[in-house]
Amino acid sequence: MLTNIEKILALSALILSIVNALFLLRQYLRDKPKLQVRAISPKEFQWWFEHIVNESKAETGRKVGFLVYVGVSNSGLRATTFEYWQLIVCRANGERIRLNPRPIPHPTVSFALPSGDIYSREFRALGMATKNNDNPCYLLPGNSVNGWAYYWLDGITDNRYAPVEKDKIIPVEFVVTDVFGNKARLKISMNKIPMEKAKDYILGLEEIS
Repeated sequence: MLTNIEKILALSALILSIVNALFLLRQYLRDKPKLQVRAISPKEFQWWFEHIVNESKAETGRKVGFLVYVGVSNSGLRATTFEYWQLIVCRANGERIRLNPRPIPHPTVSFALPSGDIYSREFRALGMATKNNDNPCYLLPGNSVNGWAYYWLDGITDNRYAPVEKDKIIPVEFVVTDVFGNKARLKISMNKIPMEKAKDYILGLEEIS
């Protein structure tokens, strides 16, 4: 039989272990990474477009491409690496499709200045290494990275399989996930552009598609 003192000591040890566990949990929750994602210039960018389908491939249905320009940041107190960035699109039949990004070169746009010179600006493809950063998905606390991501939805043989669309706008959800399983979500309204405009930004878009 345990004496009263032994019971008190056992209870105290149990309480202390619970307090320590809660402290460690609080420290983990406080220090863990915290992903955030935002759309960059949502009125200027965030596009979808109809793919031009070759006659020989017409039986596979039409295809819709999506170009998103987002910023991913880590507002937590621990470094992390994001490993997935997916786009969720709803078909007209209610099916939710989770799309994975397609590899693209760093987007570039060129335009003529009033002087007649040609100015070119290179953007970053999300998750793609650059000369100055060979680990573009790694985020220290307080750091962020901007980039473009390209997706497509195919197999649109009739309107049931087309993405939900209203007034040439397609609502989508962008989801980024890090190596710890933390997620950040962002709803984006995608604006329609002609495929030719998308080709101005993405070199070799037809080959990628």
